[in-house]
Amino acid sequence: MNCSKEFIVAYNKMFKFIDQHKGEQHVIEFWELLSDLVCQRLVKMAKEGGISGLARYWIESLSEEGADCEIVYSSRKDVLTIEMMECPAYEKMAEANEVPYENYCGHCQVMYSQALKPLGITFKRTCCKQSQGRCFIEVYRSHG
Repeated sequence: MNCSKEFIVAYNKMFKFIDQHKGEQHVIEFWELLSDLVCQRLVKMAKEGGISGLARYWIESLSEEGADCEIVYSSRKDVLTIEMMECPAYEKMAEANEVPYENYCGHCQVMYSQALKPLGITFKRTCCKQSQGRCFIEVYRSHG
């Protein structure tokens, strides 16, 4: 999904609005609802190609967004890692002088986890607090 600067700013403002008027739990519930609507291609590629299909998904989508990231798929371990040096959304918000919603990065964890969990796939995002817009993501088959 190629997101314009205007979309990212509006998306960010919506998170802030929901949080301010309803609380963070309602923001999370919104992300869960949104996941079912916007993660259909992600789920399709996971069903068709497993973790390798997800590697193709993120290579395509993050390239389209112009993300500064490193994507590595290990076929031996069947694990995908993404190191995001600069999130395109954070870059667009900075261009617009928009302050990011405090838990902006949370939408990735909630939405992708919800979409992939029924397929037995774990999406784990670790945010680097020192530098907004940086994170490390691991995607792998769930155990147990």
